[in-house]
Amino acid sequence: MRRVLFVDRDGTLVAERKSLAEPVEQPLVAGVIPALLRLKAAGYQFVIVTNQPGLGGAGNPRGAFEQADEKLLALFASQGIRFLGNFICPHLPEAHCSCRKPAIGLVRDFVSSGPLDRERSAVVGDRDTDVELGRNLGLRGFKLGAPGSETWEAIAHALVDRPRAATVQRRTKETDIRVAVDLDSEAEPSAKTGLGFFDHMLEQLGKHGGFKLDVQCAGDLHIDEHHTVEDV
Repeated sequence: MRRVLFVDRDGTLVAERKSLAEPVEQPLVAGVIPALLRLKAAGYQFVIVTNQPGLGGAGNPRGAFEQADEKLLALFASQGIRFLGNFICPHLPEAHCSCRKPAIGLVRDFVSSGPLDRERSAVVGDRDTDVELGRNLGLRGFKLGAPGSETWEAIAHALVDRPRAATVQRRTKETDIRVAVDLDSEAEPSAKTGLGFFDHMLEQLGKHGGFKLDVQCAGDLHIDEHHTVEDV
C-alpha cells in the first residue's frame, strides 16, 4: 500500500507570505529537506495540497506563482525529493468550492486511485484546516508549531520512529499541569513549575533516563508549594 505524506505549501514547505501581494519566492521552512529525506528513506511519497485564493487575479498573478513554484519543485528535486502531485485550489473562500481545504476535492481522485496505508499516511500543514483535511481523509494530521509537532524534525520522528510517547494535561483548582514524555527521543529535558530545585530534580529524570520530558505547571504557589509538588 502507498504511504503518502500530503503537505501544505506556504508555511509548511516555504515561509508563509504575509499577503498575496508579497513576492511568491520565499525561504524554505527550517528542517524540511532533512525531514522529507528521512521520510523518503522510510518509504513515503509526497503530494502538495495548497489553497491559493484568487490565483490568476490581479492580487495573485498566476504567472509569478507558477514561475516560483517551478523553482521550488526544482530545488526539492535537486535534493532527491519529488512530489507525485501538486494540487492547487485557486478559488476564494466565498466560492464555497469542493476543492478548497479542508474539503477533499483536490485529492479525491488521487486517494481513490490505489490502496492507501491510512495508518502511516498523514497530512502536514501550518493551519487547523490542514489537520481537518487529515481527519476528512481518515489520516493523522500534524500542525507545525503545535505541541508535539513543533518542527519538521519532530514530525519525521513521530512518523518514522513511531515513538512510545504520550501527553497528559490535568487542571484542578490548585494546578494546571501538562506533561509530555517520549521514551524514544533523547532531548534536553524541560521543567517549569515555578520551583527551581523541583525543576532541577524533574529534569534529571529525563537527562539520566535518556528520554524526552517536558513538564509545565502553573500552581497556587502563593498558598503553598505542596499542591504543585504532589500534583506533578
